[in-house]
Amino acid sequence: MNSTDFVIRNIDRLVEKIPYLQVRYEYSAFDKSHYIEVLPQNTYLQDGSYISFEQEFRREFVNYFPFECLVFLSEGSLYEIENPMYLKKGTNFIDSIHYVFEHGGENIKAKHFVQKTNNIFEQSSANLTKFKTVVNQTYEQTTSTILDSHSNFALAA
Repeated sequence: MNSTDFVIRNIDRLVEKIPYLQVRYEYSAFDKSHYIEVLPQNTYLQDGSYISFEQEFRREFVNYFPFECLVFLSEGSLYEIENPMYLKKGTNFIDSIHYVFEHGGENIKAKHFVQKTNNIFEQSSANLTKFKTVVNQTYEQTTSTILDSHSNFALAA
């Protein structure tokens, strides 16, 4: 069995054992790294049965494939899986976006979007005001300098 088959087999075992997970898998042949994204994040961080499974999975992987790398990650990780080669959703996995819409959360989602948009607008508006202030100050300083230099020419004549 090669390493990718080993990882996929263990992903299947994991999702069978914990059916409220979604797991995505990506392999990089360049550096022989296996990236496994586990959702939801709170399971990845806090669920004892998941953590035990991951530890055992790591031990076996290192034992069989000592020259390859196994990386577990979740939402908010610095590395993001872009091209998953395998995806496994548990039967009880609830995608948070679908949950919001299916349970009358359209207003919550829309309200959040409007708040984010307003924050961006307010920040852009504040930045524009700062920019205008700097431009006006620079203009006033430049004009003052030019006027001062012309008054010196008048005195010289």
